[in-house]
Amino acid sequence: MAIDPSKQRSKPKISNFVSEPTKFNTSVKGSYTSWDVVKGQSLPPYPIGRTHTIDKAPSEVSKNIVEGLRRLSVHAICDPVKAEAMCTTSCDCTFKVTLFAAKEGDKTVMEIMRRRGCGLSYSNAQRAVLRSAQGIYEVEKPRSLSIPKCIAAKYEAPSMDYLRKILEDSSKELQTNDQSGQLAALRLIASVTDARKSHAQSSIDLSQMIMEGEAGIREICLNLLRSDATDDFSMRIKRDVLAIFSNCLSLLNHDQVQKMVNGEDSWCRDVLFPIIVKAIKNCPCPHGCTLLAKCLCVFLKNVPNLRDEARKGGDLEAVLDEVIKIGKKTHNNLEVSASYALRSLWLPTE
Repeated sequence: MAIDPSKQRSKPKISNFVSEPTKFNTSVKGSYTSWDVVKGQSLPPYPIGRTHTIDKAPSEVSKNIVEGLRRLSVHAICDPVKAEAMCTTSCDCTFKVTLFAAKEGDKTVMEIMRRRGCGLSYSNAQRAVLRSAQGIYEVEKPRSLSIPKCIAAKYEAPSMDYLRKILEDSSKELQTNDQSGQLAALRLIASVTDARKSHAQSSIDLSQMIMEGEAGIREICLNLLRSDATDDFSMRIKRDVLAIFSNCLSLLNHDQVQKMVNGEDSWCRDVLFPIIVKAIKNCPCPHGCTLLAKCLCVFLKNVPNLRDEARKGGDLEAVLDEVIKIGKKTHNNLEVSASYALRSLWLPTE
């Protein structure tokens, strides 16, 4: 099904987008910034999952865990009364941390349960939370294996026709009403546009094809991002859309970004950039806001006229300042990405 890009476009002004401070909305009752547990839950009379006993009081353990989650950039909604924290990593692995009052003095029994997502990501997060509970914040070096050069040299990259087929098939799946299928298609595109996970040159080629409008992927993704739906599944879809745009923009060089913004096809300038500016002021979660800040940084860093418009058009600086403050409290990657975007905003115009 072909999509007419001209029907998807509008030319909104940046000044209409930035007027409110960034705030994180959620339908789940809890706190993003603190977890002040006074007393852990009572241990139930029935067996529960695997637990870990920490030689510290629940109040100290909860504060240590919140700091560890902030450094790991794990989004957590904490309930101090129930002594529970629902945590989500950037790759959508969700797990719950529950603190119980131990029978032996000022000790804490901690349970960590995976709710959704990759088992390997959960295993890494679980070990990090266990270390954080004890006040140990050193990041564990990820285990990785390199492909021998003699084997890597024999690899034949996919042809351009094959890459187009991937986008065409994904486009068909994204235009169905099956949210599970849409999410699977988006995650496939997010993976193949990530040079850390896929063949680097293929990721670059796919990124350029997407941003040039191949198979209508960019328009479909933008429509999904513009959706008013705020349920959990829709928010997961929106995060994957942002991951695709972030991946694509980060793989384009300076000249390619300038051409896409100032060339004949002005979709990035007239549609995508204003939507990113609008979305970052009221993003539903730190992971999505981090991806928005990364996209914004690419535009501001590489396109001087967009920097000028952003400075004159609204309160983007105040919004980014607020995002940085939130990142300092809850999400390290958010703080770093927003800081880069703010610096890019005030780069000198050549």
